[in-house]
Amino acid sequence: MKAKNIDSKINVKRGIWRKIAGRLTFLGNVYSKVPFYLVNENTMDRISPPEKTFDEECLRKILKNNTEEKEKYHHEEEEGIKYLEKIWERIMECSKKVYVKLGVYLKNGVSFLNIKESSIFICPERIYNKNSPEIIFQNVAIHELVHAYINREYKNDYEKIIEESLANAIAFLHFNDEREDIIEFIKEQPVEYKGCYYWLGYNDDEFFNLLYYILSSWKRNKFLNLLRGYIYYRYEWPFRRWPFYFFPFRTYSFKMMEEVYENFRKTKDITSFLKLISIDILKEAI
Repeated sequence: MKAKNIDSKINVKRGIWRKIAGRLTFLGNVYSKVPFYLVNENTMDRISPPEKTFDEECLRKILKNNTEEKEKYHHEEEEGIKYLEKIWERIMECSKKVYVKLGVYLKNGVSFLNIKESSIFICPERIYNKNSPEIIFQNVAIHELVHAYINREYKNDYEKIIEESLANAIAFLHFNDEREDIIEFIKEQPVEYKGCYYWLGYNDDEFFNLLYYILSSWKRNKFLNLLRGYIYYRYEWPFRRWPFYFFPFRTYSFKMMEEVYENFRKTKDITSFLKLISIDILKEAI
């Protein structure tokens, strides 16, 4: 493992890097290959400029409204894809807050730093002003290692919601006694990251490798194949006992899913399914 301080005023102790290594399982190979660079706030913002995120109160008004709005929601849900696009448009109107990065994985390095290889950049200044900074630093590092494991850039907002929430869930599971510290940290994070609780809700001792299976499908761009299996069992065998623990569309009406499924069969476009999952992730986060 390679770690270099470029311009951060905070030097991370060597023991912290060893603790990260001791927590890792399948990410160990990535940790041994992808270098870490420590940078200050200005350099981090040049590397990865601040990004927009969702205003939680705005989302709450759309997704967890009063009784009258909920009744309207269930009525409009019968419109299927038409409703889905309408609600997604309203969700995107909530993307009006800005957040700065604590860490970032960049597949192609950073040209102005003359770094050409895939690398992870972390800003200790934005971490060591928090409670339990050494635990939070490890969490951020492991979160970025998940992105390095996936090793591809998301292309839109719904892919971002899925990947950031999933990466946060995987990172969380690398901790045991320190989870209360991580939970407090997550409260400060953008809503996409808080969506980790959607995935953690599926975590169970009996299905301990489930999230790894989902993550691997996302990494290999085989998420479509994963969803196809679940969709097939629901609509081809609607009266049989559900054979999978992971059921991403359990909150939607049969009519909604039937229309989305038929559209998928005609177009082979997975976008609607990813939006449905993203909406559920955001619901869990707020």
